[in-house]
Amino acid sequence: MSLYRRPGSNVWWMNIYRGPGRKRIQKSTGKTNEAEARIIEQGYMSMNKGESTRERLLKLVDLMCPAETAGLELKGLSAWYRACAEDEKMKISKKGLDDRCNLCGRLYEWARRETRCNVVDDVTPPIAWAFSQHLGKEGCSTKSRNDYVSSLGTVWKMLIKRAKATTNPWENAKVQRNHDEEEHGRAFTRDEVTRLLAEAKKAGHEWYEASVIALHTGMRLTDVRFFQWDEIDFESGWIHYRPKKTIRHNIKVDVPIHPVLRRLLDELAHNRANEEWVLPERHKNDCKKYFRGDVPFKTIIERAGIEPKPGETITFHCWRHTFDTRLAEAGVEQDVRMQMTGHTVKETERIYNHDKTRLEKAIAAMA
Repeated sequence: MSLYRRPGSNVWWMNIYRGPGRKRIQKSTGKTNEAEARIIEQGYMSMNKGESTRERLLKLVDLMCPAETAGLELKGLSAWYRACAEDEKMKISKKGLDDRCNLCGRLYEWARRETRCNVVDDVTPPIAWAFSQHLGKEGCSTKSRNDYVSSLGTVWKMLIKRAKATTNPWENAKVQRNHDEEEHGRAFTRDEVTRLLAEAKKAGHEWYEASVIALHTGMRLTDVRFFQWDEIDFESGWIHYRPKKTIRHNIKVDVPIHPVLRRLLDELAHNRANEEWVLPERHKNDCKKYFRGDVPFKTIIERAGIEPKPGETITFHCWRHTFDTRLAEAGVEQDVRMQMTGHTVKETERIYNHDKTRLEKAIAAMA
């Protein structure tokens, strides 16, 4: 949305980007009401895109009468949802909103080719299931398919809320995951841990510190990047954080600070007293952008001479597998391990536990 308020002005102003080399549209809408101003803004944006008079009118009608969109065409679902998301100021990233709108576009293209669906009301549970099956045939993993189905279910919740839709066809379109057929990470051996930490230290850019934190807490890379000092209680010796992946479920994880990790954190705290993030450089350098000689962790894995076997995926996430496995090898019960990893489903936690000591002891007992 390009609307904004200028200091001292009661009306809404527009600041519309028109593309490279073209001057922005910066002018007053003349409206004090935000909804009315958005109608003016949408008209200018539509004209700038070269849309037909009919297309512009349809968008304006949707904005003026958002609850009267029965018969909404699938072709316009993406634009409609984006307008609603911006109107309701949804807490969603730009990328997340773009991905969701693009998914609506994929649904429209598939429906146009394979079905007779033209409007939103035509999408029934069988149609939703057929699209889910189509995603599988395109090579989507079970997890990705279910994530897509969840996203479309969220779009339909908006339709129920604002467009008088009565049912959500995506509620039963998810497929049962078969973990045995998926590629997974594994725990690093002790020798691999030593080599990885050595290579991570050589690579710099806080990869060593990130690895030590993940090894002793089971944090995902995203949580390591967003790890803050106020999540560490040095006095009691605990770390309290909310995993980003499950933040919508309000899951809180509590992990006692391991002595090795404590020494590292003490050193970092001494040198970075005024920082908000424990690892400010890793916070800035995400998985897709690397600065000043930084390298992806997969390069560190290669330098350590670690290669995946068939059915394995070796990434930074394997530190999480290693953490869970070391706990199991130490005899920590599953429910305690789940508290420290943030898992809520036992079947999922078992994927991360690669402990074979009990099996080895069972065979040894036969001697």
